[in-house]
Amino acid sequence: YTPAQFNRATELTKVLGDTYSLRILYELTFFGEKSFNDLKRMTDINAVTLTRKLTHLKELGYVTSEPVRFEIHY
Repeated sequence: YTPAQFNRATELTKVLGDTYSLRILYELTFFGEKSFNDLKRMTDINAVTLTRKLTHLKELGYVTSEPVRFEIHY
């Protein structure tokens, strides 16, 4: 492993070890694009935590978002 590969693997382990992040990634991977409210309803994660987790997953490059009408879809 290069140091960059090791760091990326460490990041991924932290993400997958976090229950909320894992639930978000599961929903998006197996059920496709969802709005914030859909994710909130499907994961039962409160809005503040969901916002924080989605922001972190976007920063790491695991999730993207785009505006669709009046909602943000992930």
